[in-house]
Amino acid sequence: MNITITGPRSVGKTSVSKLLAKKLKLKYISSDDIGERALKKQGGLDKAIKSGIIKEFIKKNGYNLITDVYRKEKNLVINLPSYTQVEKDISKEIKKIREKS
Repeated sequence: MNITITGPRSVGKTSVSKLLAKKLKLKYISSDDIGERALKKQGGLDKAIKSGIIKEFIKKNGYNLITDVYRKEKNLVINLPSYTQVEKDISKEIKKIREKS
């Protein structure tokens, strides 16, 4: 079972996702953690956001990074911000993946 928690930044997605994962004994994954690892060479996620390179990075790589994790991982709760069109597209793709499972 995979569960996706979406919503804007700073509304409690991380808290809810971690509690849900613990309660259901599922793995917790944050899209921010995925982004942090992927943007290590650029100084990390915060620096990428502040410099503005995050938008281009998300357009080129974000979609695949998230959907790849969702396809490979089983039994997880993923925390996914929904503040751009790319994240909305990812959410639609994840829904399709879930429907096939």
